[in-house]
Amino acid sequence: MGIPTTKASTANVDAGTDLIANARPDIKQNIDNVNEIIDHLTDSVTQKYAQITGTNTEQNVSGNIYRKAVTVDHDIDSFITNSTYTFSLPAGKYMLWTSKIPAESGTTDPTNIQIHDEDSDTQLGQFNTDEVGTTTSFVYESSIAFSLASATNISYRVNSGSTGQRNISNTGIIIHKFQ
Repeated sequence: MGIPTTKASTANVDAGTDLIANARPDIKQNIDNVNEIIDHLTDSVTQKYAQITGTNTEQNVSGNIYRKAVTVDHDIDSFITNSTYTFSLPAGKYMLWTSKIPAESGTTDPTNIQIHDEDSDTQLGQFNTDEVGTTTSFVYESSIAFSLASATNISYRVNSGSTGQRNISNTGIIIHKFQ
């Protein structure tokens, strides 16, 4: 499906003496074109949203990298399958945003949260946090875009040797799936 390329003729509708019966094939072509546009837009614009939240339950992967347990908070279309340390996303194009990432108070060491493809053992992207002074945390690199060719197990990882900095309770990530 796509945008129609066959235009209907106006030869039978541009003069007062034209007969509507002669224009029927062109009217039908226009109806077919509109239906094709509707189908195209419906298929290509379908979007789904969900939110996951990190918890303080963790599993050491190696060194300072910890896989965090996540919960699925909002998934109206039920497109995410969740287990303790991973969640599965179906094939598609994705954009992820942070909704909140707390940083440990009183430190200027950055923390990064990695979105990791468990099936191919590759990092899809990461969110970085840091603090201004000792009390205000902020997030930079706050969106990640990627495509998945098939259903993929994803983990939410934190890279930090500090238990306090790995304390990401109530950290939210919004998942936007484009069809």
